[in-house]
Amino acid sequence: MKLSITQPELGGYVAAQLNNFFPDHDRVAGSDLSEPLERAVQRAAFCFSHVRSRYFTRDGETFLDHLNSDQYAMFLYLLSNEVHLAGQDGIATKLFYLNKALHGIDCFYSVALPPIFLFSHPVGSVVGRASYGNFFLVSQNCTIGDNFDGDYPTIGEGVAMYAGASILGSSTVGDNCALSANALIFKTAIPANTVVTGQTPDARLRKTDRDLAAMHFMRDT
Repeated sequence: MKLSITQPELGGYVAAQLNNFFPDHDRVAGSDLSEPLERAVQRAAFCFSHVRSRYFTRDGETFLDHLNSDQYAMFLYLLSNEVHLAGQDGIATKLFYLNKALHGIDCFYSVALPPIFLFSHPVGSVVGRASYGNFFLVSQNCTIGDNFDGDYPTIGEGVAMYAGASILGSSTVGDNCALSANALIFKTAIPANTVVTGQTPDARLRKTDRDLAAMHFMRDT
């Protein structure tokens, strides 16, 4: 994958942002991020290679632009998750907070997003704990998570959430589904191949035979 700046420069760039946003005594050096950053770049390369948008490629190669806010939001999530998996939750917390400050997205470092996902201008979205399938799209002002009862959603493969959509509680959403703008699913089972409009308990379900994920993703690269 091509990078807009070199990998060491990217580590130094992230570290500088962390130290400027959080000027405490626990300063972060680019070298503190080198190993998890390498793994985050590898994960981003695999994820981005499946995204259909032209902004995710340059000169025929998958591309990470640190000044593309959607890409950088995705990368910061991946980096925070890798730092968390490496046992550095202090830095992971700062990375989560930095992503929230820069992009207005709340996606905690321990949330397990699938290998292939896409943030599409995700300002105001809360991407919480759930079981996520591949080819997952989230856009602005979406909410995924429990309803303070400890029950989390299960989301299938190829699910798209458009502006203002929510999946809450012990809901299950089957493969190849789309939640239209402002749709809300609460403790509800949605069958595969369904477009959802409206809100529980009056949500309307429409069957579809389209491959909804194909609008945003390439399944084979």
